[in-house]
Amino acid sequence: MSVIRGICIAYCLTLFAATHAPVPELLHEIVSVYDKMIHAAAFCVLGALIFLTLCGVPPSRPPSLWMLLGLLIYAGIDEYLQGFTHRTPDLADWISDGCGIVLAFLLVRCFVLIRLKY
Repeated sequence: MSVIRGICIAYCLTLFAATHAPVPELLHEIVSVYDKMIHAAAFCVLGALIFLTLCGVPPSRPPSLWMLLGLLIYAGIDEYLQGFTHRTPDLADWISDGCGIVLAFLLVRCFVLIRLKY
């Protein structure tokens, strides 16, 4: 198993656990202020790791729209499942997740296209 794949699996499991565990009281104020940025950053990292795992390191081809769609669906399911824990599903959180995923998609795609051009 490649290193990036191992990191990706570990990050996916950690992110899933973090998005379904109650926010510790000590961090509640910080998380509530920066909630949307945290969502976008966490899913941007997830997107980059997934795209690099599927496209190679360094990427030999750009990520496809199917990969993007799959991650957006995953983010929606992740948000929905929070309703069964001590968290509340939020459409704005899913939109923030999506912004992070799209940013990762564009960054990896641009990197590949620039790399292939030169």
